[in-house]
Amino acid sequence: MTWMITGAGGQVGQCLQQQLRESRRRIIALSHNALDMTNDKLMTRVLNASKPQVVFNCAAYTHLDKAEQEPERAWSVNAHAPSALARWCNDNDAWLIHLSSDYVFSGWMADAYSESALPCPLSEYGRSKLAGEQAVMETCAKAIVIRTGWLFSQFGKNPLNDLLTNARKSHKVDVASDAYVSPTPAVALAEVMVQIANLAEQGRIPRGRYHFAGTPTASTYLFASEALRQAHKFGLIDEYCCLVPKPINQAGSRATRPHNSALISQKLPELGIYPPDWRIELSASLEAMKARQGLDDSELCQAFAS
Repeated sequence: MTWMITGAGGQVGQCLQQQLRESRRRIIALSHNALDMTNDKLMTRVLNASKPQVVFNCAAYTHLDKAEQEPERAWSVNAHAPSALARWCNDNDAWLIHLSSDYVFSGWMADAYSESALPCPLSEYGRSKLAGEQAVMETCAKAIVIRTGWLFSQFGKNPLNDLLTNARKSHKVDVASDAYVSPTPAVALAEVMVQIANLAEQGRIPRGRYHFAGTPTASTYLFASEALRQAHKFGLIDEYCCLVPKPINQAGSRATRPHNSALISQKLPELGIYPPDWRIELSASLEAMKARQGLDDSELCQAFAS
């Protein structure tokens, strides 16, 4: 039994690898350097050689403002590549678990968006992600689309790591105060993706779109405040810094960001899968960061080799 992870170098891909480290399945984890998702011929050769029964597509173009300047690149990664991947999975009777985004919504609603809400993206990034999930659902008979957003973990570039980096550099950090999100731990998302894959192989989950995001809904300002408080407690920053409230859509921003991209799942709880409390998971992420910070170079090499 072979499972494949595309976009394995990103934070969700790394969390998935960690989650599947002791799996008895054959796991093929491919980063962008190993597999360029925009190269259809190469992707087909890799898939034909490995014949995965489940593909986790974590690959994405996530540069929001740059997508406005280079939409072809965003659409190539976020829409055309998933479409080609979906065709292969459909032709080879494989499950495709594809990650999509909260930015497929406009942010004009007052409440969190459920799976039945009508998408209306505001940016090229959002439009490309919506096109990708539509292609997956139209092409693959065994398709699961998971919408998520505001991911954080100890891995890679994400709002938590960016915040701590800025806090170490300056006593003042700009944070949007008019944006509401569902902060989502990437570790919890990876765990749920594995659960969904197992349910899919057992025929216990219908194909379709699902939302998975942390609770409760929070402003990005509240998330930053809590993250800095806990980071100080863990000794990851020396002292508190001042958060400077700013509008989410500032002058000079190329992409329009939704004021409300909070998600709620109406479907996964019916399968016994519930959203995590991001405040608890935030502590776990910061604790993992502290543990990694304590490793010297030799220990770090040994940890990655094991």
